[in-house]
Amino acid sequence: MRIKLTGFSGDFAAQIKNNGSFQGITVTDEINFDFEFIVDPKAHQFSNKRNQVLVLVEPEVVRPDLYRAKVWRKFHAVLPLSRYRAERLNLKHWFDLPVTLPEYKRSNINRTKKWAIVNEHKFSASNRSQYGIRRHLIKYFESERPLDLDLYGVEWNKNKSIELRRRLFTLRLHGFTKNLNLNENFSDFWHSYSLVKGHMQENLENLQHYNYSIVIENDLDYISEKVWKSIYAGAVPIYVGPNLDYDKDLEKVVISSNASLDEIKSTIKVTEKIDIQKIRENGYKFLSDLNTSKYSLENCGKKFIDSASNLLQL
Repeated sequence: MRIKLTGFSGDFAAQIKNNGSFQGITVTDEINFDFEFIVDPKAHQFSNKRNQVLVLVEPEVVRPDLYRAKVWRKFHAVLPLSRYRAERLNLKHWFDLPVTLPEYKRSNINRTKKWAIVNEHKFSASNRSQYGIRRHLIKYFESERPLDLDLYGVEWNKNKSIELRRRLFTLRLHGFTKNLNLNENFSDFWHSYSLVKGHMQENLENLQHYNYSIVIENDLDYISEKVWKSIYAGAVPIYVGPNLDYDKDLEKVVISSNASLDEIKSTIKVTEKIDIQKIRENGYKFLSDLNTSKYSLENCGKKFIDSASNLLQL
């Protein structure tokens, strides 16, 4: 069986290739292949030849067009990122992306700041979107404890005409489906965010100045890189994401909260009574063992090939 990988990172693709050779799967870049595994394709990338596997990496709130039955019918099969997403979509197979940690050397910086949020200002017309909760939490800090939170990201106070066009684009992308949520898409349009500190570099090294990093996932069916980068920086994540039933070791080094503003506010208050240094040290230990865990490049490559083999019934 010859497969082509489109949209995969170089290291992950190389690892998949290595693992595939043990199960009779050859990864090729040539024109002749049996199946193409394609990550988050645009419409013009659909072959309609039933020899493509749709790989769902972006969450539904970002690419709702890829989660529709009429799109799925164009593909041989669908392979989602994360077990949480697979269960939500009633799919039997999934894969995990390997965790890539920052390369900077951690330093013993005096943590003089409390909470940080690092996110772009985004919108979605999906009722699965967590963008609104994120905005409401920021507004809570602005009104009740403005000295405690620093907000990083781009376009939080963008020109309103540009922001309106972006929100209308997300509405068109979602379409008038049963999951449409107009209030989620257009809420807080006129709000000006006072806690914005600018852009933070990709590896989030500046989180070393903070005790906590508030990580609210865009959707609740996958785990993003921000939680790993926060743990690496020693900024203990206040985490709003999937229930972590399949990530019990990760659950021990974050402070989980349900996806409601009141619950997140209550969780933040609880942090005043916990031993944050112990959680931080446990997080460092957890990350030091990643190379032997399910999050490693090798194990994620193996999981991908196992799932591909089952999907293609090899």
